[in-house]
Amino acid sequence: MSSSHEPADWTELINIPSVSLYFGSLICFLALISTRQAYKLSPSFRSKLQSTSFFSTSPSAPASEKAGVMLTVFRDAWPATVSEMLQDTEAAHGMLFRSLVITGGLISMHTDFAQLTPHPDTPAYAHPSIPLLMTLVNLARRLVIAGAVGFVFAPATGVDHGVSGLREVGRGATGGKTSVKATLLGSLPLRELPSEERAKLGRTAIIGTVHCVLASAMLSALPSLDFIAAGHDAWYLVSGGGVHWARLVQYDPCAVAYTLILGLRLLHVLTIQVCMSVFVFHFLVGFFLPGDHSHKGFWAEYCACRLFCQLMLLAAINSWFSWPHLFDAMPVLVQYVSLSLATCHFVVFAAFCVRNLFLVLRNVDYSEGELAAAFDQWRWKEDVFQAGLDLQLQFVEGVQEQLQEVNRQGGSVKYLTNLFKQLKVLVKIYRGVPREKEEETVRGRGAAKKGAGRARSKTPAGSRKKGQ
Repeated sequence: MSSSHEPADWTELINIPSVSLYFGSLICFLALISTRQAYKLSPSFRSKLQSTSFFSTSPSAPASEKAGVMLTVFRDAWPATVSEMLQDTEAAHGMLFRSLVITGGLISMHTDFAQLTPHPDTPAYAHPSIPLLMTLVNLARRLVIAGAVGFVFAPATGVDHGVSGLREVGRGATGGKTSVKATLLGSLPLRELPSEERAKLGRTAIIGTVHCVLASAMLSALPSLDFIAAGHDAWYLVSGGGVHWARLVQYDPCAVAYTLILGLRLLHVLTIQVCMSVFVFHFLVGFFLPGDHSHKGFWAEYCACRLFCQLMLLAAINSWFSWPHLFDAMPVLVQYVSLSLATCHFVVFAAFCVRNLFLVLRNVDYSEGELAAAFDQWRWKEDVFQAGLDLQLQFVEGVQEQLQEVNRQGGSVKYLTNLFKQLKVLVKIYRGVPREKEEETVRGRGAAKKGAGRARSKTPAGSRKKGQ
């Protein structure tokens, strides 16, 4: 297979385009996950969570009770859209999202998508319009990534605009009287609003339009372009024009990895479109009418955002196996590392994609068992976080006590020893050891050490070992 984009050596498979796209998408992927977790610690969400019975409900409560509590949390405490979760750009989670997404987006914009997949020059392929079409598609894929960077600068709510204002006007919450007014469109029954409110609604409409356009470019346009690119590669694979098909029937690892990741990319695009369709439905219904479906729209949009990051990661990984003869030239260790990374990404991404595809297809309706499991998982994460915070405070206090002791008697501070002890306890807690048992263990060891310290203080100074 000849190609004008074919690398000259296997070392060029890990080229600048694939590295840029992989690490840029990975940063955005981590930004989305970490922002969602950080939002759970925000004052606004914690206050809403406190108003529910989440903390007062016992983990040993019946599944039906835990399911009811979790559904209340989803309905009353969780935002309706991802944009509402990110709208407070001055909060910790908002700044975290903005800084990481801008970094990842700028790195990804260095990607030349035309260099990620082979473009053969065989007679069976040669139709003048296809190379031109793929050139335009790859150029558009690169340009649309800029929408992800611009998206973080167009929050749904700001100091002089807010989407919630448009909703309140439609629901009659402003208290204005309805009267017939003469407009350019004729006489229309309109609610009377102060001039400053009308100007605010105008600003909100403008920023809201920009926000939706950038979000649509990221979550609809770019996946559609990637579907065209992946479909082109799949057509060339099935048509037998490339060498992957001949090696695939022989279960060649490179060809198998290339084919599986290519199929997963197509599945990701399908799932993104399904998620966006469900989100748009709930967004429009929730915009005009109040309801209890906000968590459904949020999870559908969040899944689409995460699948978008996964799609870009898969596109970068797919390029590692685009040229089988160059893959064969790799050292065995590099082959194993590439296949291992591809396998890990495939398993994690496929599980998330398939699970949420079926969830969104049933309109994000959780069963009682799923809601109870979500309650247990949230409470477990809360306990782990609080335990980690306690250990961090204990570590700081321990170092401070040692510093004070050093100032009085001399010696050295054992930072690494203290840190290792805290990490050891945290790992045990993370594995499921009850927190109370660990705290008792820590307190018991601390008391034993204090007793030993008092015993040593009673011994003559000359009998102590040097350096203690």
